[in-house]
Amino acid sequence: MIQKIEHFDLKQHTKMLIIAIFDALIAQFYFDAVPFEFKFSISVAILPIYYYFDRTLNPIKTGIYVTTVGLAFRTLTLASRLGGFEAAFKSDFAFLFFDLMYGTLFYFLFYKQKKVSLSHWAMVVVFADWVSNTTEALFRHGPEILITSNSTMIFFIVALIRMAIGIAIVIFFKQYTHFIRKDEHEIRYKQLLMLTSDLKGEAYFMQNNMDYIEEVMEEAYHLYSDLDTLDRNQIKKVALKIATDVHEIKKNYSRVVEGLGRITNSEVNHNQMRISELVKILKFSMTQYLLNQESKINFVTNVHTSLYISDHYLIMSILRNLVNNSIEELLEHNPEGTVKLKYIEEEGYHVFKVTDNGSGINEKDLNYIFEAGFSTKFNEETGDICRGVGLALVKDIVENKLNGKIEVKSTKKIGTEFTVYIQREYMGG
Repeated sequence: MIQKIEHFDLKQHTKMLIIAIFDALIAQFYFDAVPFEFKFSISVAILPIYYYFDRTLNPIKTGIYVTTVGLAFRTLTLASRLGGFEAAFKSDFAFLFFDLMYGTLFYFLFYKQKKVSLSHWAMVVVFADWVSNTTEALFRHGPEILITSNSTMIFFIVALIRMAIGIAIVIFFKQYTHFIRKDEHEIRYKQLLMLTSDLKGEAYFMQNNMDYIEEVMEEAYHLYSDLDTLDRNQIKKVALKIATDVHEIKKNYSRVVEGLGRITNSEVNHNQMRISELVKILKFSMTQYLLNQESKINFVTNVHTSLYISDHYLIMSILRNLVNNSIEELLEHNPEGTVKLKYIEEEGYHVFKVTDNGSGINEKDLNYIFEAGFSTKFNEETGDICRGVGLALVKDIVENKLNGKIEVKSTKKIGTEFTVYIQREYMGG
């Protein structure tokens, strides 16, 4: 039988050790109960505050740290006064029953609860304090202390006092945090207004570019359609105009990129990018698109790697076209479907898989889907170039620019899967 070994969280144990050391120091501030010999420390009012603000703290483990450090600290500090370490150790040994009981009660009554409130926390503080003090008193003085004195009432009053101190500190920190956050929110709101204004300006130029691109695509399509009827000079004239317009578009987008760089105060690494970051950008873009379309299509990514790749612009073009192709298919045939993007490393290749659960592709069409213009959605009257050339562009980039390969598998009424293979040596990583 294989037992699950709990992972040792160094950061969490370091945190508990620091709490234990701090608890041992502030435990030196206490008052004596009357009429019997019993010390009530202010540290017990502080300890539950950690549990309230940090739900990851395990009270039992923290209690063990508090007990160990506290016992060692008290033994060292009392040794000279009580005539040795053994006497010092035995004199305050019983307090460990308080810490262990307190941690156990907090573990089950607070830590293990899914939903807790400040009032719930306060009741646990009082109950755990009262029961733990009673337990320590029983081990120190025996059961007669509960019979011959009013210790039970004293323990309860002390628990209420320490709970009141704890609540006061919690409320103070909450109010202080709220004040700080409110001030930060006002500053961020002003920054957001400025940022929004700047982004609207850049979006305006991007929209102009999109209109410009539509005009260039229309010119290019008409050139393609009229190629057989135009003479050489006419072709050169139209081609030159298209090249000039594309150059202007490039300049405009360069300006937009520079503007966005100033707005975000960041510098893009044009040489390499993490695959995971690339996919995050794509997922954000596609998710926003689907939200704007009020679509129920789900876009899922599965990428677990810290590798960097070069030519990430080309990879983005490939993935965006493939994902767009799948989304368009689902919008028409399965509006509640799912598009999945997965990355794996396989025998020296970067492998990207894009799958959908659309209507699939006819087997007779699989050999032609990568040819430019082959698409039932291609509008020959308007020259809509956004459809029918995406897969041709993908194939060209993969094979001719990245020296890779692309495969497609499809089953009617089940879905389609595109797989892109790119050599790691060629793109880095």
